[in-house]
Amino acid sequence: MQVNIYLMLNGTQVGPYNLDDVRGWIGAGYVKMEDPAWYEGCQDWIKVMDIPDIHAATSGHVVGGHIVPPFEAYNGDQPYIFISYAHKDSTLVFDEITALHEAGYNIWYDEGIEASNEWPEEIANAVIGCTTFLVFVSPRSTASVNCRNEINLALNEDKPFLAVHLEESALPPGLRLRMGDLQAILKYKLPQDRYEKKLYDTLDHLLGRKKKKSRPESASPTKFAQTNTSFMSGAKTRKRKKIITGKSTVTVAPTKNRMPVMISLLVALLVGIFGTYQFLDHKYKNLPEKEEIGENTGYSGIQEGKSWVSPFTGMEMIWCHPGTFMMGSLPNETGRGEDETYHRVSFSNGFLLGKFEVTQKEYEVVMGTNPSYFKGDSLPVEMTDWNDAVAFCKELNRLEDLPPGWSFHLPTEAQWEYACRGGTASSYSFGNQIRPTDARWSDGSSPSQTLKVGHFEPNPWGFHDMHGNVWEWCADWYGEYAVTNATDPTGPVRGLKRVRRGGSWLNPAILLRSAWRFESDPEDKYGYIGFRVCLSKS
Repeated sequence: MQVNIYLMLNGTQVGPYNLDDVRGWIGAGYVKMEDPAWYEGCQDWIKVMDIPDIHAATSGHVVGGHIVPPFEAYNGDQPYIFISYAHKDSTLVFDEITALHEAGYNIWYDEGIEASNEWPEEIANAVIGCTTFLVFVSPRSTASVNCRNEINLALNEDKPFLAVHLEESALPPGLRLRMGDLQAILKYKLPQDRYEKKLYDTLDHLLGRKKKKSRPESASPTKFAQTNTSFMSGAKTRKRKKIITGKSTVTVAPTKNRMPVMISLLVALLVGIFGTYQFLDHKYKNLPEKEEIGENTGYSGIQEGKSWVSPFTGMEMIWCHPGTFMMGSLPNETGRGEDETYHRVSFSNGFLLGKFEVTQKEYEVVMGTNPSYFKGDSLPVEMTDWNDAVAFCKELNRLEDLPPGWSFHLPTEAQWEYACRGGTASSYSFGNQIRPTDARWSDGSSPSQTLKVGHFEPNPWGFHDMHGNVWEWCADWYGEYAVTNATDPTGPVRGLKRVRRGGSWLNPAILLRSAWRFESDPEDKYGYIGFRVCLSKS
């Protein structure tokens, strides 16, 4: 039977799936024979048990036949990768892990375990002890009870997690719920060289391996040597030191005569003071007089109804007018989650929201540090947890010259989706399908890292990267939406998890939808989580 099958699980329609998928999920416990189902050509909803050929036997993790394992599983004290796979995929998976083994990764897989009462215990201990969990996803592995148990244990143990999709596979609802936000590589969509680079880069990141930094192209050996010349005195080498005072940097060579050093320091101090004076004089000389400033404007030039650029960071912000929109998703939206209740939300006041995600340069200007894994001034800052994002807003409030009552903060979940949709009601702000020009990371062909903010086209209101690049923290605790109309909602008053939105460079298109929500520990720090800031008047 080669037709599309749809299921109704917990009141939500999911699909389409094929017959083998549904059979496997029955065996894995995700789908019950009594669950409602519908297939093409069927006149009305029926039960799963009534689908033709549904009772044909299927196999799971263990199958007949034998393929000689390519190498012994790792057994030592160094970091290792646990491999989860369906034995029906052994031929493909063994080629994959052989390449990893030859590349120097320590690999554990169930090649040498004899079937016995201790077998599940050994598997569990290997999952608990691993540094990274890697599952090879296929219709066979998603139908395997053992693979499901290994995945659930790894997630319960908070193991760094990577899924490699060997072929296009629809995750059953349970796995989709647990794995939907986790790192995934769609091998079947990638050229081999792109796939290998993305796989190795991601594994190195999860394992904590640091890449060797190459010398900048502009720094040739000769120029590098000239720039870092040391002063020789007898058999001793005296290195130059840099002294940073104010906005000036003075290079001083060590010497026994302290007078030149003191003179240099004095000059640097005077230059620094003069530079600071000029900076402050320029800043305040060009400000409008108080009587020229409107009621809704501060020294930074903020005015309700108009976009604005932060003088301190250069951050561009777009004005979102007060209004009403439908938050969440309709029951028939593809990929819809159960927590996306469709409801009306109104805003009584407008607000400013970052045109881009906060960049590393902006973060460093405010916080003095750059925690990001992927370095670049114009790349979004990442490796920031919820508390880091809140601290950035607080520090920016202290540094920026804001009118009374105005403050920076993380957007509420409602503010974020309002801006993301930009007046649209489709799955994405550009329609119901992802196009290559919209978000390249969603089609499996993305580079294995973040991209420069604004790389793709903006949404109808001018916001960039609302779909992809990095997940964005929201102010709210995670919880159920209001079932009725809501005005200026701020989410639950308490909770355990915070909300992040928008998906990232690691996620498939389904997680980049405008309505998709994800609950996350406030302390989560990954190379795919960042934020953008909101500015409003209380």
